[in-house]
Amino acid sequence: MPKLKNASGKDMFGHPVRKRVDRHERALAKMDKATFHERAARLKFVDSMLGDTWMAGSLEPVFVFKEAGWAYINGAYISTIMLAQAFIERVFHDFMVSKGLEKESNRGAQAIIKYCRKHQLVNEFLLEKFDRLRQIRNPFVHNKPFDYPFTLSQRLVLEQLPPDDLLEKDAKEALSLMYTFLFTRL
Repeated sequence: MPKLKNASGKDMFGHPVRKRVDRHERALAKMDKATFHERAARLKFVDSMLGDTWMAGSLEPVFVFKEAGWAYINGAYISTIMLAQAFIERVFHDFMVSKGLEKESNRGAQAIIKYCRKHQLVNEFLLEKFDRLRQIRNPFVHNKPFDYPFTLSQRLVLEQLPPDDLLEKDAKEALSLMYTFLFTRL
């Protein structure tokens, strides 16, 4: 028999009525509590990179940039990697279009890197970092053979890290590179 509740929050026998909490809300509350300190540490890292920075312009890269940070904070490392590359590729596209190279800018990250390297348009260090990010991202987007050196499996063997640690490291580097491209004038 359901307990009747009055305005005082007690049943007709004077016992407190327990509020029923949705199982989904309980699961989220448990996850929030279990991951709070790790998320706070990642938030401090993101905040240390950005401070009070804000951006203006086309909404797509603004939201990609913002979401990459939130993905990292929440431990969505593959999403962070993919979003960081999307943002950087957009920066390169805009740069190349500003140089009258629209055709070259639409050929994808590998072709952009190759063109910029050949014509010395961008610092080699940045090109190397962007190329590595592209190679790490590729197995998540495109089918690659098992022996492709940048699959997660191959890199786990090489780097001897647990998968989550390796992905977090990759995501942190991707985010740092994305922030570098935000503040670097190509």
